[in-house]
Amino acid sequence: MTANGKVNKNKVIPVQLATEEDETVEENRGAQACSPENAEEKESPNLYKKVRMVSPLKSAGQAKLNVSKWRKYARRRADIAAWREHQKARIDFPTIRESQRQNHQRINAAQLSDLEELVEITSIHQGHRKDGGVTAVSSPSRALLYYFAKLAASTREEEVIDLEFVETLIQNGASVNTADRHGQTLMHEAARQWDLSVAKLLLERGASINQADKYGRTPLHVAAAVDYPEMVHFLVQRGADIHAKTGKELQTPIHFAARNDATSSLKMLMKCGACITDKDFKQRTALQVAAELDRSETAKCLVERSAEANVADDSGMTALVMMISKMPSVAKEALNQFYSTDRANRKQYFYLNYLEPPVPTCMSSGCARTALEVIVQLKQFDLIMHPVIQRLIKVKWNYFGKRGAWIQVVVNLFFVLVWTVLGITTPSRAGELYEPIKEKWWRITLSIIGVLMTLNFIRQEVMEYFSSKREHRLWVKWREDKLRGDLEFCHPRWPGERLYLMQEIDSLHHQEPAYFKDAWNFVDWLAYFMILASIATNLIAYLYDNTWALIVHVNISSATLVILWIRLMKYARAFTSLGPFVVMLGHVINDILKFGFLFFTFYIPYAASFWMVFSGHQVEGYSDITDLLYSMFRMTVVDEYNYDGLEQVKPIMAKVLCGTYIAISGVICLNLFIALMSDTFQRVYDNVKANAVMQQATTILTLEKSLSASKRRAFTNFIYTRCNPEELYYDDDLSEGEEKDLQRMTHQIKEQVDHIYAHIAEQDSDRKKKGTASTNDVHKLREDLKKLEQQHRALTAQFHNQIGEVKDMLGDIIHTLGKRKKKKH
Repeated sequence: MTANGKVNKNKVIPVQLATEEDETVEENRGAQACSPENAEEKESPNLYKKVRMVSPLKSAGQAKLNVSKWRKYARRRADIAAWREHQKARIDFPTIRESQRQNHQRINAAQLSDLEELVEITSIHQGHRKDGGVTAVSSPSRALLYYFAKLAASTREEEVIDLEFVETLIQNGASVNTADRHGQTLMHEAARQWDLSVAKLLLERGASINQADKYGRTPLHVAAAVDYPEMVHFLVQRGADIHAKTGKELQTPIHFAARNDATSSLKMLMKCGACITDKDFKQRTALQVAAELDRSETAKCLVERSAEANVADDSGMTALVMMISKMPSVAKEALNQFYSTDRANRKQYFYLNYLEPPVPTCMSSGCARTALEVIVQLKQFDLIMHPVIQRLIKVKWNYFGKRGAWIQVVVNLFFVLVWTVLGITTPSRAGELYEPIKEKWWRITLSIIGVLMTLNFIRQEVMEYFSSKREHRLWVKWREDKLRGDLEFCHPRWPGERLYLMQEIDSLHHQEPAYFKDAWNFVDWLAYFMILASIATNLIAYLYDNTWALIVHVNISSATLVILWIRLMKYARAFTSLGPFVVMLGHVINDILKFGFLFFTFYIPYAASFWMVFSGHQVEGYSDITDLLYSMFRMTVVDEYNYDGLEQVKPIMAKVLCGTYIAISGVICLNLFIALMSDTFQRVYDNVKANAVMQQATTILTLEKSLSASKRRAFTNFIYTRCNPEELYYDDDLSEGEEKDLQRMTHQIKEQVDHIYAHIAEQDSDRKKKGTASTNDVHKLREDLKKLEQQHRALTAQFHNQIGEVKDMLGDIIHTLGKRKKKKH
């Protein structure tokens, strides 16, 4: 019945309601069809008298009046029957839970109906069915709400709205502003994804455009969240409050567009005058909300429209920090806000004060991290090469980093030299370690210095471990409290909000302290344990004059020296010339471990085969298991491995085992290892500058944490006084090498291509809008013509029916008068 008073969910269809005259004609015809053929012959004498006294025109009017009474009665009966049929059909509708089970693919919050059909009953008795559903309510307002909720839950595109039924409910006292248990009205549902004509219809029937639900969300909040720009524009034009804030959360529609990645709605809101600097109860802007909820599209849109990335919320967390951790590409664009150039005066400005908190973290109550800390923690090489971050690192390096790095290198170099001297001067007898004292005083002094420095390093390492663990625990607790504070504002009809926050909270508990992410800390502990083992064996050998303990001491000391000298690289990585090689060493160790698995899958079975075949023949280099393993290693690098001795014992097996093993280990595996090392070197070398800066930044952060409160306060004052902004000389034509020139040319080409693409996209959008507008006009014109044609046909049929009715009545009157004349004669 789409053509007879029904509206599609997604579009209002033109309506042609039956007129009273049409119904009168049809009902009159029905009454005539039901009358007997010989009704004229059974009329009473009184009727003849009445006909005699009135004119034919009066008779026609009286008949018309009688038919009109019958028509009203018949229409009243039809309305009652239609209401009963609708009540029966409505009882068979599934409940909202059943609807969700049938449409389980609707898991996105923006796809769920905002209307809850299981309304709370406050003044009307409500019964419950056995299946858990709720029986129909007699209240017209609740019936109207129930009806729209069922339509919203339907997945059929051809679902239509029965205008006659809606009008009947409204005439019987239903209010279009009736809300469900969450405060959602019909306008909230219409703003979600229904056609504009539905919202227009509700507004014409008195719907409130700014009515908020229990969470303070207006229809404009809903339209902005589901990325419905047409509805946003329509509501704003009709008087919706574009700055309306939710209850306790105090978020405006632009917050909702940003938090739901609704880019189109966001652009429309800004076009309509929304303010991107509006803040919620946590002092968060729309950009901060988008960054915190990992909405990269809306965050990028806001950054392109100059939304400030340095604004901090009430806890000190900035939008930039959240973007670095969740959307590095957008954060890279946001960093451009902190850099500007003045070509006329050849100046460039770095706003480094926006990257550092106004109060040092050691003196603040919050646990917010800085941008540099997050970049280093997540190893964001693209971001660390940004000019602003580069400048911040250089300022910190010059202020306290360089001095601290040199002190660390000198102290640790002295520490390594102490143990090296003690190791290489170890006597052959245990009793001569520290005696005679007059000759060995220098050895006693170096031993005491070495032990004290070792204990001090262990103390620092323990303090660093517990400090890192404490900071991580406090940060997790602080972040979890912030996320749980948002849980109370999650709407029950938008489950995606709560789900994301719970996932964020769960991910917090799977993070580890930063201490365990630095592999050099494990090298430190290995070195300390080996030094302690060396000290213990040294004391045993000296106190008990034990030669065996001295031998163990020498072996452990020799291995300890290797670890200590490797550990020295940890403090050399702060210098950009040495940092890439330190990084390369770490990658090489990983490659060796990978290659070791492949190598030992061949090495172990071949070692067993050589032992089984040649162990009983006393071949030199193969009669002992240790000699056998070493000989096989020499065979891998194609060194001397006593092939003549093997061939004399078992020539065939010697050729088979030696030939296949050399082919596999010396040719295949060794070349694979060389290729793997070359690839690692190339990867690290291609990114050599970023790796060097990353190592330097790691050292700077370590040194910054060790600074006293007064020094950190002094550095903060320096940043906010001398770097607000920092002014430097600028020359855009200054050559910085072929790679830099190529990079600049690439950026220029990319900008031009982006500009051309944006221009073409804008032209296509305008063309589509014009085409859509023309198509809509033609469609509307066709609908109007159809409507006029239907009205014309209805009026023509009505006129002909009325003329025929008058003719029939006149014929009856003439026929009756003719009979009377015959009777007189």
